[in-house]
Amino acid sequence: MKNLRYSPDYKDKLSVTRNWLDMRFGVKTRKDVMRKIKNRLTSLGQYPDSGISVRGMFGVDSDYEYIFVAHNYIFYYQDDRTIFITNLYHEREDFMYQLFGIKTVSDDDMP
Repeated sequence: MKNLRYSPDYKDKLSVTRNWLDMRFGVKTRKDVMRKIKNRLTSLGQYPDSGISVRGMFGVDSDYEYIFVAHNYIFYYQDDRTIFITNLYHEREDFMYQLFGIKTVSDDDMP
């Protein structure tokens, strides 16, 4: 089993997500989503090759991998002993632009 380490960006984003879920959907939903994220990350520690390669999926020269949990993409990279959880993006965010500067939405699609 690999160790999990969390970046400050991930921790901040998780806190924002918690607060947003509380305000929008209530404590029960927030607890359910947080449990799903925690369980999936624990599983990732046990099965570190279960994520999806950013390079393989999007053709971006990167060592990042990601998993999808409860409408959120969790990005990470790993070495021999540790999985470094770097960030969390809701499925509605343009994470490819935020991470790699790659625009995935055309200007024509904007209101």
